[in-house]
Amino acid sequence: GAITLKDGALKGYWIDVMRTMSQGSGTLEGDSKSTMQWTDAMGSHTRITEKLGEDKMRVTIKVTGPDGKPMEAMSEMTGKKP
Repeated sequence: GAITLKDGALKGYWIDVMRTMSQGSGTLEGDSKSTMQWTDAMGSHTRITEKLGEDKMRVTIKVTGPDGKPMEAMSEMTGKKP
């Protein structure tokens, strides 16, 4: 997959292990937050990536579940020096 900044907007493509291709577009807010709208054969979702510090980031995914209700998942990651 790849995400590039083109004409002031984020553009992205991703191919997963099931060989499904997703296309994304979004915005970059400063140097610490990106918001991408991803669409593929299964539907669409929003992915927000935030830099929380020099060694910490958060990824939030918002999607509509099979029952039509909104679902949200969040992960925080911390880098460790070897």
